[in-house]
Amino acid sequence: MAFSKCNFCGFMYDEWFEDCRNGVPPGVPITDLAGTLCSRCGMQGVRHEKQTNPKYTGLEAEYYDQFAGKAGIAFYREWIVGSGAQIMSFFG
Repeated sequence: MAFSKCNFCGFMYDEWFEDCRNGVPPGVPITDLAGTLCSRCGMQGVRHEKQTNPKYTGLEAEYYDQFAGKAGIAFYREWIVGSGAQIMSFFG
């Protein structure tokens, strides 16, 4: 999936999400919308330039795997043990 940006009004179109204002369902590539109205400026024509996906920085980059569900239980165990948090045992 890709991001596109209108070079006239700056509207960003993300193929991953829908464009409910114009009735475009999720997953429709910008090439299939050629010749349609721009969501913001209303001018016709293909003016959307492909953009690079945004890079994650800071905490987003550090915890991306966890939020995306890509980290296993071993990661969480190491994270808890490494944080020095008090771990209560219910089994004695």
